[in-house]
Amino acid sequence: MAYQNINGVLVWGTPDAGALTQAKMCAETGNVVQTLLMADHHKGYSQPIGGVVVYDRQISPSGVGYDIACGNKAVRTKPW
Repeated sequence: MAYQNINGVLVWGTPDAGALTQAKMCAETGNVVQTLLMADHHKGYSQPIGGVVVYDRQISPSGVGYDIACGNKAVRTKPW
């Protein structure tokens, strides 16, 4: 599947204007290497859902689980 490069944001699928605006804002914050929107993207609360922001030596906790009915699950992988 081909993608578009819209002002430095790599976009798969039909661009959603709200999500694209959020992705551009995210790209200007922190040590961002690349910002991408996957084919099923849409506007989120702070970062687009279906969006990926790649940081250099940095992780953004707001990039996970900020969608209505979006589930997160914590799984213990080793006994304490």
